[in-house]
Amino acid sequence: MVLSGIILIKMSTWELPFINLIGKVRADEIGIIRKKALLHGFLNTLLQATPKLALFATLLVYILQGNALDAETVRHNIHFANVQILFRPIVYNNS
Repeated sequence: MVLSGIILIKMSTWELPFINLIGKVRADEIGIIRKKALLHGFLNTLLQATPKLALFATLLVYILQGNALDAETVRHNIHFANVQILFRPIVYNNS
């Protein structure tokens, strides 16, 4: 079946238009793959940065509310951020 299609294309001198069509389809496919890779990279960066940004925002709000920041408070917040990092593969794989 494929061989007969190739023979038909060669006999009908459709080679150049067919090559141009394949080139356009491949260019579109590469564009889609590039966009997917950029989105994947952005989401992975966001996934890595979220616990650290949440820790920073939590401690900043804690300080701005007039509370004194001590080592125990920071340790508990860092522990909470690390727990979020530990459970990330479970959440990431189930979505």
